[in-house]
Amino acid sequence: MKILLSSLVVVAASVGIVRIMPSPERSAHAFDACIGVSNDPDASQMRILSANKDRLVAEETQGNNCVPDVFDSNCAPPYHYHIIQDETFEILEGAARMILNGKEFVVKAGEPAITVPHGDKHTFVKSGGENMRVRVTMFPNPENSERLFPNLFGTIRDGPNPVQIIYIMCNNGVRLADMPGFVHEALCVILNVMAPLAGYHVEYPEYQYKGEYTWTEESVTQQEESQQEESEQEDQEL
Repeated sequence: MKILLSSLVVVAASVGIVRIMPSPERSAHAFDACIGVSNDPDASQMRILSANKDRLVAEETQGNNCVPDVFDSNCAPPYHYHIIQDETFEILEGAARMILNGKEFVVKAGEPAITVPHGDKHTFVKSGGENMRVRVTMFPNPENSERLFPNLFGTIRDGPNPVQIIYIMCNNGVRLADMPGFVHEALCVILNVMAPLAGYHVEYPEYQYKGEYTWTEESVTQQEESQQEESEQEDQEL
């Protein structure tokens, strides 16, 4: 009986919290060439380069108006982890300060890429005065992260609304590292039931990504096999 009553109290409280949180006012425009965490083009911008069911490749730039070396800043993503996706970070310009499972370090352009396995907690922000440009690869990509980023960034720049942000994370395999796992999962279960009733969505047409990028239904393996076959045919013709 105590467990039942406790469960009812948690559900009732969750319903109340979701109900009193207003749905975010969304921008009328779609994202064009880049996705921005803010309306400031000199802050953080992300451009999707290619995507398929195996992986997503994107480039993020943190510009002059990003606060360097500060994780609780306008450009650093929250300390988080991915449930099934691995992620690599290759610094193309400047330097990045990263936290990986509690260890802090700096990665510079030209150094080997950093691979973050799924489940590992991480975040990053530009380091030093120069702009930072990083190529991010996420794999596999069954959640279609090319739709995650516009909706998540759009919610942040038009809000931010904590309920909406966590609801989007819950449905895209992303979890906040500073929240105990069982609490986050319980919250996801509750939000998946209650958030739609309060007018929340995982995806919004207003946040469509309108930039050009390559999408193919072929997996990376299939593409590599096709390229190998074409190369062999060319060798035979020669």
